[in-house]
Amino acid sequence: MTALVLQKLYHWFDSYTECFLLEYPHYHDNLKLKKEHSLRVCSIIRRLASGTGLDGDQAASAEIAALLHDVGRFRQYAEYGTFSDAASEDHGSLSVSVIDGEGLLRECRPETRDTIRFAVQYHNKAAIPHSGDDITLHIAKLLRDADKIDIWHVVTEHYLAGDAAGIASMLDLPDNDEISPRICDDIRAGTIARMEHLQSCNDLKLLQMAWVYDINFPESFKVIQEKGYIDILRDSLPDRPEVREIYHSIMSHVSSRTQR
Repeated sequence: MTALVLQKLYHWFDSYTECFLLEYPHYHDNLKLKKEHSLRVCSIIRRLASGTGLDGDQAASAEIAALLHDVGRFRQYAEYGTFSDAASEDHGSLSVSVIDGEGLLRECRPETRDTIRFAVQYHNKAAIPHSGDDITLHIAKLLRDADKIDIWHVVTEHYLAGDAAGIASMLDLPDNDEISPRICDDIRAGTIARMEHLQSCNDLKLLQMAWVYDINFPESFKVIQEKGYIDILRDSLPDRPEVREIYHSIMSHVSSRTQR
């Protein structure tokens, strides 16, 4: 049943996003970026689901969550002209609102519906609240991993092309040489840096490196190593002692988690 719902939702997603692309041509490139991101996250989560032992309806539920996790982004950008949650609305909550408003999960079993809504709601939060359902928690973690992996893909392409300013502008951050000591302190503590401590594009890059501390599965770490995302981020930053220190600490973490 869930696999059939998934196929219907791919058709719905294509129609829904195309309406925004046609209605808001001046936002076409940014909206298209989010559509393509969602489809890539679906592809990534299929690999991660398989690599962590999910199949059948559970794997289909994870893919539905991936397909719909950013569906609120289209309304967000159309209404506010930004992807900054701080300057608009939380996009995880917006996505759940679209899911409920459109009745997208009405054909799913109640427990499946709850799992997907939970994963979408918390895919962008600082942490996932406790859930007594192991499968729900597993799928929520899969989505968080898959989402970060593709965001790394997107931002590292920009950094390799020398377009750090384009990424920074999405969050209204200056592209200068500054590095915030507070960001470095967050990361030295082995945590994801706090968004409110961001003061520059370099801070954002360090925060993106530190996402590894919120990656959950060995399969996810394998992808990170295969793609070389942390090296690309390191190479886009100034060659400073604090950057080298953070890089080595993060790579040690990635190596240890890949071997589990």
